[in-house]
Order: sequence, then structure tokens, then C-alpha cells
Amino acid sequence: MKQLLSIFTLFIIILVAEATLNDVWNSCGKPSDTFQIKNVTVNPDPPHKGDTVTIYAAGQLTKVISGGNANILIKLGFITIIKEAKPICSSDNPLSCPIQPGDYSHQVTVTIPTSAPKGKYSGQFVLTDQIDEEIACIDVNIEL
Repeated sequence: MKQLLSIFTLFIIILVAEATLNDVWNSCGKPSDTFQIKNVTVNPDPPHKGDTVTIYAAGQLTKVISGGNANILIKLGFITIIKEAKPICSSDNPLSCPIQPGDYSHQVTVTIPTSAPKGKYSGQFVLTDQIDEEIACIDVNIEL
């Protein structure tokens, strides 16, 4: 789950470069999603290009995860910048699978590149489990 939260937080930091988090993201998930995000904080808020930013995210997992993917789609305007699926249960995951239900939190510190291009960014981050059911979904929209 730490890998999921790491991917989630890195995804957000890429997209929130000069906006406040509360203005840019919302859950596109369902109340029945397996992972419910309870808290996300960014420091400094708002972050700016060149800042070292700390992001904290916490939530609750309600069922065992033994596989699945983190599906990431990021666009600058209508141009797709990133479209990829990363396996949840991989060798670089700090938690071994199966991932047990419970409360999870993770903190990541990253630096926002000063070279990030200006424009309207949109993104969607969807986690799916071993039977391709949605674990969580986040939509992000910002303008740099």
C-alpha cells in the first residue's frame, strides 16, 4: 500500500505545481471503493516550481489486495504526457502482497522541476485490484 500511496502522492505533486491541492483534485471513485482516501496535505501549500514539497496521504483499505495495477493518465491540454499501468505487487513495492486491510499513510518529499511547462494539465489515477475492480480513483485538473 505504501507504493500505492507513493504513486498517488507523486502523481499529485507533478500536477499541483502552482495550485492548492483542495482546488485541483477530487475523488472519481465510488463510496464502495476498497481504498478510501481520508487525508492529503501538502507543505508548502501552494507549492511552486523549484520548491521541495512534502506530501502526506492517508486512507483505509477495506479488503485484501493480492494484485492489480496503478493506471496513470496525465495530459497537457489534449496531449498525453503519461499513460501507463504499473503493477501493484512488484519487487519495488515496500509492502509485500497480499496487502492486508487497514489504515495506511505515507509521506513523500520531492522537488518540483523549475522547467515544468505552462498550460492546462489534467490527470486521472485509477487503482484496480487482482480482479480488475476499482480500488480508488482520483481526478486532477490544474493550470500552471
